[in-house]
Amino acid sequence: MLDPKKEKKKAQAKKNLKDQQIFEAMRLRDLEAERVEELEKAQRQKPAGKEGKKDELLWSEKVNTLRNRLTGQKRDSKERWNRFAGTEGGGGRGL
Repeated sequence: MLDPKKEKKKAQAKKNLKDQQIFEAMRLRDLEAERVEELEKAQRQKPAGKEGKKDELLWSEKVNTLRNRLTGQKRDSKERWNRFAGTEGGGGRGL
């Protein structure tokens, strides 16, 4: 039989190897999950033709917003034709 110290050392090495394999499997699983998540995120962010371009507003959407002259903040106009000066009567455009 082997010496008790050698048996203990052999058992510890076997345990360490098993723990290392478990750790490596968990690390690879986490890396794969992270990679899949990044791929899904990239697919969600890809523009789908013209519909995907959200930075470019339509002309009517640009015209439909007005800026408060005091605060400089933009907001949507309440009516379609009440958007030029931010007043109820159409204001500075003479409408």
